[in-house]
Amino acid sequence: MQNTSTAHSVRLGIVIAVLTGILMASLLVIAPSQAFAKEYEMSHVNMGINVQDNGNVQFTEARQFDFDGSFTCVWWEFGKIAKNASIEINGVSLQEAGADASTARTLKSVPFQTP
Repeated sequence: MQNTSTAHSVRLGIVIAVLTGILMASLLVIAPSQAFAKEYEMSHVNMGINVQDNGNVQFTEARQFDFDGSFTCVWWEFGKIAKNASIEINGVSLQEAGADASTARTLKSVPFQTP
């Protein structure tokens, strides 16, 4: 009698698992989740280079990004950098489109990451 009860419990568990799987699959078909597209463009870039007497190079860069969607970061690579070279990021600020320059806010500094 004990074996029949255990077999019945196992079959019931399998039936419940299968029904749960079918229910979840049907929910995905009936109510698909909405995809939120996001894209951005760089609508303005201003760059400057200053070669100093000692051979050091100062490079300044200002980029205007236009975002559509929710973003948490922007990445770009500097390519191959000489082993004895260094890069210093002096600051990054954020200003809403069309807003006065005085509304720009400096973003939190993050560590510079190298491969």
